[in-house]
Amino acid sequence: MRVTLRDIHKHYGKVHANDGICMEIPSGSIQGILGENGAGKSTLMKILAGYVHKTDGSILLEDRSVEYKGTSQATRLGIGMLYQDPLDFPPLSVLENYMMGRVHGISHKKTSHRRQLESSTRHFGFHLDPDAKVRSLTVGERQQLEIIRLLALGVKVLILDEPTTGISSLQRQTLFEALRKLAAQGKTILLVSHKLEDVEVLCHGVTVLRQGRVMGEMRHPFDTRKLLEWMFGAPPSSPPRVDTRPGKVTLAMEKVSAPGGRAGLLECDAVVKQGEVVGLAGLEGSGQGVFLRVAAGLEKPEKGMIRVRQRTMTGQGYHAFN
Repeated sequence: MRVTLRDIHKHYGKVHANDGICMEIPSGSIQGILGENGAGKSTLMKILAGYVHKTDGSILLEDRSVEYKGTSQATRLGIGMLYQDPLDFPPLSVLENYMMGRVHGISHKKTSHRRQLESSTRHFGFHLDPDAKVRSLTVGERQQLEIIRLLALGVKVLILDEPTTGISSLQRQTLFEALRKLAAQGKTILLVSHKLEDVEVLCHGVTVLRQGRVMGEMRHPFDTRKLLEWMFGAPPSSPPRVDTRPGKVTLAMEKVSAPGGRAGLLECDAVVKQGEVVGLAGLEGSGQGVFLRVAAGLEKPEKGMIRVRQRTMTGQGYHAFN
């Protein structure tokens, strides 16, 4: 389905989040929407998906102007959006989530929907147990479920908001293969991202936004330097590297354990020295949030010891850490 956006504006008070945006995305293509945080990417896609109402402008599907309020109306027109954190129901099963949004609810023809779900997962190379609770799935698996659920609702325009954040490299590869299949079937894919490598590998074209405006559009193959210039307003340059020697230990965690949702901390050790920049890596839900809260005194560990500048801080509150 061909999508055309004409002079789209969105105001949040004095903030002009989208400022006269015009785009055309042909059927069967994968279009990247690039821009740094705050560029207006997510706002524009939420307008297209019905989550946000535009202030002004026109949306055309196959040259037909459409007006809709809400995601259910957008879905009936064939537009669906997959968020970075999918909108699902963790206490329910995969099959029950798949059936959400049906006119007859989740009790109608459950056996038939199970067959459809299993057929779709095989087609795209996904591995989903219909009876598993969604709370037990990884972020990548939840994305897979939401994609096939939207397709079952008749979506022809699929919007993905930062879909590769928090998923494994294998899940990224599986996702990209599925999106290529959908494009080959005539579906229109819009990929919101700030990762150039995702756009370069997957997309047929790219639109770059900055401060709510379109800075430029480009077809594959892409000029990476030009894309970066459009994104940030200047040619990319590397800052001079400053060599520093780490100083004294400022934070030490020894055998720290703390609960936390799907993944807490289990006998975690960490040392951070003065003058260091330490990265904290891991898939979403791997315990990074718990680590930071414990390290800042916002959450008390069940076990282990925390020292800040050689002072033992285990069990003390946030204000003592300052």
